[in-house]
Amino acid sequence: MTFRPRTISEEEFTEMQQRVGKHNLVDRSNALNTNGNSRILTQKQPVSSTAYKSKWDEAYGYVMVMEKRCGLIKDFGYETMTLKLAKGKYHRPDYTVWHNDGTIELRQIKGYHKNIRASLTALKWAAQKHPWYLFTLWRKQGSGWESHQVEI
Repeated sequence: MTFRPRTISEEEFTEMQQRVGKHNLVDRSNALNTNGNSRILTQKQPVSSTAYKSKWDEAYGYVMVMEKRCGLIKDFGYETMTLKLAKGKYHRPDYTVWHNDGTIELRQIKGYHKNIRASLTALKWAAQKHPWYLFTLWRKQGSGWESHQVEI
């Protein structure tokens, strides 16, 4: 996925400053703006006060915020559910994503791993127990993210 900043009008910018707070927005209009009556924004923090378990989860949180802002997804949550797999065995996906078509995707985030076989095996087990969700494994690949869909 490539990052495309959102261009908004001055009125929208003023409204967002009031709603979100001036310190939570970064204005990049000087560097990226081509016309004088719009601004290009990014957000400093993906979610206001969520404590992430890893830096990879936090880095992917920025991707999730941009997907929501661009309208690619309806909403998302960080570690919002725990799935029971067997007696004493549970799986907590990193991100729960609610797509525009109503489907729910459970995303697991991994850093730079050469072998993702063990992670995919665990996700296959969860996908067999809960087939109504779409399970994907996302890992850091260069400056972007690579996805692997789990197939039962």
